[in-house]
Formats: sequence, C-alpha cells, structure tokens
Amino acid sequence: MNSRERVINALEYRPVDAVPIEFHPSPSGFYDHGEKLRTLLHQLPSDFEDCRGTPIPVPKPEHILPDGSYHAFETDIWGIEWEYRVFEMMGHPHKVPLEDIKMLDTYQMPPVPYDDPFAFNRLKAEIRENKKQKFIKRGAGPMFQRMLQLRGFETGLMDLYDDTEEINRLLDMLAVYIEKHIDYYAKAGADSFAFFDDFGSKIDLLISKDLWKHFFEQRYSRLIKKAKDYGMKVNFHCCGQVSKLLDDFRRMGVDAIWPQLSVYDLKAFAAHCRDIGLAVQLHIDRSAVMTSGTPDLVRETVGNMAEAFKVFDGGAWFYFEIDNGFPFENIEALVRAVKPYTQIQ
Repeated sequence: MNSRERVINALEYRPVDAVPIEFHPSPSGFYDHGEKLRTLLHQLPSDFEDCRGTPIPVPKPEHILPDGSYHAFETDIWGIEWEYRVFEMMGHPHKVPLEDIKMLDTYQMPPVPYDDPFAFNRLKAEIRENKKQKFIKRGAGPMFQRMLQLRGFETGLMDLYDDTEEINRLLDMLAVYIEKHIDYYAKAGADSFAFFDDFGSKIDLLISKDLWKHFFEQRYSRLIKKAKDYGMKVNFHCCGQVSKLLDDFRRMGVDAIWPQLSVYDLKAFAAHCRDIGLAVQLHIDRSAVMTSGTPDLVRETVGNMAEAFKVFDGGAWFYFEIDNGFPFENIEALVRAVKPYTQIQ
C-alpha cells in the first residue's frame, strides 16, 4: 500500500503494513538544531505531506536581549498583540482587541483564503499531485481558545458563565470563519480537516461538560458534518484531560484525536479509543520525556505507546513535532525507536 492508503487504513482501524508517520515543520526545533535535525528526520518516511524542507528561521536582531534571551511583541491578523519569550514558540496575549465587548460591533474578522483565486489554483494543483501518494490534511481554528485570546482568559470564561448575547455572536462569527476554511480545503481536494481546540487542563475540562455542550457541541457538530459531507476525514487536536468528551467527539463524527497522552492511563485510554473507533495521533510527551528525560526513557515510552495502541492493527500513527529544548540525543533515540515500526511487514 502507498502512504495515503496506509493512513486511511490506520484511521479506519484496519491493519497497516507499516505504521504511518506524520511530521510537523517545528521551526523552533529547526532553529535549535539546524540541518542536522533535517538530516536525522529524513531517516524516516513521511506518509502525510512532507514538511521537513521548512527553512531554518532566524530571529530579528532587535528581539535578542543583551543576555542572549529572546523577547518580542508582535500583533497577529486577529489584532491580538502577543508577547514571546521563546523564538518560534507560542506566546501569551499581551493586548486583546475585544477587551471591551462593544468593539465587537466594528471588529473585522481576518480575510479568508477565498480572496486569492491564484493561490487556490496553486494549492489545488499541489494537493492533486501530492494525493497520488500522500495523505493530505488541512485545518483551521480554534474556536474556544480564539475566543479567550480575543477577550482575555478570565473575561472569556466569565462570558460563558453569563451566556451573553455578545459571546454567542462572537462564537458564531468564529464558527463561520472555520466553515469557510472547510469549504476552501475540501474544494482544493484535501483528504482530512483538522480542528484545534484545547478544552482540558491537566486534570479535567476547563469548563463544565454542561457549558461545553451548550456552547460548543452544536457549533462543532455542524462544522464536523460539513467536513464529513465533503467526504473528508476529521481530526481533532485537544490538549488536556478530555476523557468526558471522547464519546461525544466520536458521536459527532471525529475520526481521530491528537491528545495529550501524558494525562491519561495509556492502556485504558488506548482500549477505550479502540472500543469506540477513535484513531489516535501518537505524540510523545514534550516535557517529562523529550525535554527532561533520557534516551532510555524515550525508547521505553515509544515501546509502551506501540504496545498499548497495537499500532500494526490500525488506529494510530506516530506524530513528530520537535520543539525547542529537546536534547539532540533524545531526538536521535526517538527516531531510532520509531524506525522499526516504519518497516514494511
């Protein structure tokens, strides 16, 4: 089977001849380790679109402080001013455009991809060529997180509890924005659409299940149905402990989840996902394993994941996202530990 067929088998819990591999461009990792990281990663195949050709980024000189640390303020297309303390890693909102909710009346959403027909035609041609072998995943979002970024974390949470007219209008605007991306990528020929929203803390949901159902279940159900009606698979990235949502995700039509595996009992989580037919993107723990752990711990963790998720039976694939601060010997251990699973059986 080729890469695209391999990924589809994994998503549908059918056996695979080799465990699929997905890469994220991870600019912070390339900045830390340079070309030797690219060379190392090329020891593994890529079953999704290959992002390993990402240029190595360079920080602006004015953002490097005299002690060598990084500090920058930048405003994004949403009008959010971010403070960054680590180059090419997500920062924290410093100034938010909707701190005064009255500004919603004049707030302009960022432009959607439809605005450039030449870019669309280039994307369509690129996807058509890559789909001959690779599985093509595109996405947009988030909704809950974006709302918190636009309003401020505490204010946004209080908006949900107060169930204001304005917060419902803002969430509807965000849902429409995501829906336009589904239309765009489906018409360009993508195989899958990925949603991104972190609803969990380390121990539980960030909001009650009742609040989640009231504000997000219906909106996400409509968006997921839109993607499924186009014939796309649906992936949902959700950090934190979201056990209470797994059955809902599956019922709503989600095919695969990218979870924060370290907050779960691995075997119980894997068994439950297999029972309900929810495939899993296997991303090794960034903190305790990849940053602070040893090569032996990396190898042990990969083995435990492979065993728990029965990776050759379908339902899972390995996901590589190399961030800042990973010792290179741990990255080497990760590549060597995963490599045997990529060999054709």
